[in-house]
Amino acid sequence: MRNIRVLDHNRPTTPDGPVDVVVVGAGFTGLAAGLELASQGRRVRIVEHAPLGILVMASNLTPGGLGAALAGRDPRLLDAYLAAQDHLAVFTTQVRMESPARIAAVAGGTPLLRHAMTRADHHVLCLAFRRTARLLFAAGAVEVLPPAGSAGPLRSEAAVAGFCARVRQRDWELVSVHGMASCPMALPERGGVCDEFGRPHGFSNLYVCDAGVLPGSPGVSPQGTLMSFAHEIVGRHLETA
Repeated sequence: MRNIRVLDHNRPTTPDGPVDVVVVGAGFTGLAAGLELASQGRRVRIVEHAPLGILVMASNLTPGGLGAALAGRDPRLLDAYLAAQDHLAVFTTQVRMESPARIAAVAGGTPLLRHAMTRADHHVLCLAFRRTARLLFAAGAVEVLPPAGSAGPLRSEAAVAGFCARVRQRDWELVSVHGMASCPMALPERGGVCDEFGRPHGFSNLYVCDAGVLPGSPGVSPQGTLMSFAHEIVGRHLETA
């Protein structure tokens, strides 16, 4: 389609002329939203993150989720964090790894995800954690807890650099996630972040079209649901634009 352009930060080219809509992220929902807008004559720019694949996003924070994430830590640390839950935030840093991953069934039928991590993967994980920590400290965080059971809270960028110099490949606690419900669609007084058009409350020209608008995890692959949400949110935008 002539109305749609993809901008890769590794090749800083600018699409010709102004655009009507900027879509951030070229996943299933980003592409679905961009194609729907372009099919209606809108000029669209889709911005994808750099080839390193480092992406930071907010995650859900619940007592159960916090307990699961810190299951291997000192129980006193978990108790302290649960008591301070109103002052906590959980962030997931996603990276693009070059090593192959395997999923195997273990006793009880629970799937186990295994990565044959390479040195390059380890380097990217350290780089991603340093950048995430720098972002969080700049935003006002007083400490960060790295995803490695052998590490305690870190309270400065120097401490983060020291951790990255010591951490081993096998120390990382990796997860495969699809972030959901970080910007749920509901009334503000019921804990909602977005309205029925996918707009964060208080914004008129910003739309969330991904898994963030769901009220929680559906327990199944959300791909079809998310593409439907993107189609509906874009349709409502076109009706009111």
